[in-house]
Amino acid sequence: MGDFWSRLLETEGFDRRWHEGSPWSPTMGLAYIAADLATWVALALIPALIIINVVRRKKMSFPPWLWWFLAFLVVGGAVHLLDALSFWWPVYRLALVVKVVMAILSWGTVMALFPLLPQWMARKSDAEFQAQVVEHQQTQAALREQEAAYKSLVEGLPLNVFRKDLRGRFIDANKLFCETLGKPLDAIIGKTDFDFFPAQQA
Repeated sequence: MGDFWSRLLETEGFDRRWHEGSPWSPTMGLAYIAADLATWVALALIPALIIINVVRRKKMSFPPWLWWFLAFLVVGGAVHLLDALSFWWPVYRLALVVKVVMAILSWGTVMALFPLLPQWMARKSDAEFQAQVVEHQQTQAALREQEAAYKSLVEGLPLNVFRKDLRGRFIDANKLFCETLGKPLDAIIGKTDFDFFPAQQA
């Protein structure tokens, strides 16, 4: 095994893909190399763009699984780079090490993402979220209409009308009740009968 690591960058015994008698035509070889290099550049840029975005948004969290994903992309790009270089530089021992690391990172990413799948599946889509927002707005509008209708009704009654919470505190009152107490509504809200009447009458 020590011999493997000491010869990690050696190419002796391995043929370059482009050699005399190779089935790789110039067009086919260049297309293969271009595809590998383009993939390598893309897989290198994606992590860079993600990191730049996270750094700029200082409040944005950086979950642990994202490190696995970024490493997966970087090493995946290295696999394609070495594949392209093998046309001239067949370092297949190094390529093997990178592929093993890639396999480990691939499964590490799967294991890191697997527990998150139920959470992602439970999240509402944008359309569902917008529908929920619209429904909430409609509900609030209906409640405001009901409240306005209630206020209009109680203000027209020749009776003292008020509402209290479970602790006996006033939360609303009509104009006639305010006039009866000689207090503005703001001075009544939050108070109890004991604030306006003798204890034996409250």
